[in-house]
Amino acid sequence: MLYRFQWNLIELQGQLVFQAIGQTPYLLFYPDQVNSVSGNTGCNNLKGEGGGEITFFNMLKKVNKYSISDGNTLTFMIDDVAVMRFIKK
Repeated sequence: MLYRFQWNLIELQGQLVFQAIGQTPYLLFYPDQVNSVSGNTGCNNLKGEGGGEITFFNMLKKVNKYSISDGNTLTFMIDDVAVMRFIKK
């Protein structure tokens, strides 16, 4: 369920994420690249870091759990606290 879908960020640290000018932040996972993720922070590809993207990157670094509910919602957690929520595109 995780792989081959684009997961659009809808919530970051309890705050709803709205698409401003630019692109919706998203993540992509591929089964043949288990230890890898790609995507976009809304401004830059994930390989770049800067400005408003710092919170996004800091949360990704701390995530140690995830869950998928209803087949469409991906939640990243730090221990048992939800810090990022995505929906399947």
